[in-house]
Parts: sequence; structure tokens; C-alpha cells
Amino acid sequence: MSTNVLSVVIPTHNQGPSALRAVESVLKSNTPSIEIIVVEDQTSSAEECLHEHIKSGDIKYFCRDDGDNSASQTRNMGVELATGKFVLFLDDDDILMPEYLESLPEIYLKNDVSWGFCDQVINGKITKHRMPVSGFLLTQNFKKYNYK
Repeated sequence: MSTNVLSVVIPTHNQGPSALRAVESVLKSNTPSIEIIVVEDQTSSAEECLHEHIKSGDIKYFCRDDGDNSASQTRNMGVELATGKFVLFLDDDDILMPEYLESLPEIYLKNDVSWGFCDQVINGKITKHRMPVSGFLLTQNFKKYNYK
């Protein structure tokens, strides 16, 4: 039985330096009970850039090399490998705000949350405001839906 509450899945394809930056943004949070899973799609540039984090056990690294380049299959593999109760997808070209992971337990441990979105922030400004899209909203811009 896993003790991980949250699995952060980072799919990547030929974006080693970006994947490293994404991983390091998660590691900066110092949030307990999380695992970081990087799934690389048909390339090895992330493995080379993430070598130290893989070796230290900070992250779990897997490579899809079945010849079928597919972002959705890469994400699905990450979910299959995840041991956490909750999964957070982080694209390889994105980084998490330092306080983001610390604020999530208030939402997913106290509410019946199945999935949600966060806002996109560039240079300190919200550039993709997801609150008005649809649905019932909880605090901190997290949407609540029940998956059946």
C-alpha cells in the first residue's frame, strides 16, 4: 500500500532541459507524500538531463519506446505507474508556483474532488483564467466534478 497522496506525472518528448525545470519546480515545494513520475515518449533527452534526480531516487523515470508517438498514451502510462491517491499532470514546459502543492491538500483531502484545473500565470499575470469556463467552483480556482 502506497503512502503517496499525490503523484505528479510529467510527460515529455525531446524536451530534456524543460523537463528538468518542471521536475525542479515540484521538488522545491518540499511537499511530503508525493511522487514525481516522468514518462518520456520515444526520446532520451530528459533521461540525460534528469540523471542525478533519477539516481538519487527523487523521481521515477520511464521511457515509452513502442514506436507510437502519443502524448495521451504517455500520460496514461504515467497514471498506470502512479501510486498516489490523486494525480496531477504537469507538462514538461510548465512549472509549479512554489505554494501551489502546499495549497492542494486543503482542496483534495477535504472535498469530494475528482479533477480540476488551475489558472495559468505568466510574468505574474493570469493569462488563462479557467474559473468562468463552467461548473461548480471550490476555493483556489479548483473545479469540482464527480467522475462516475
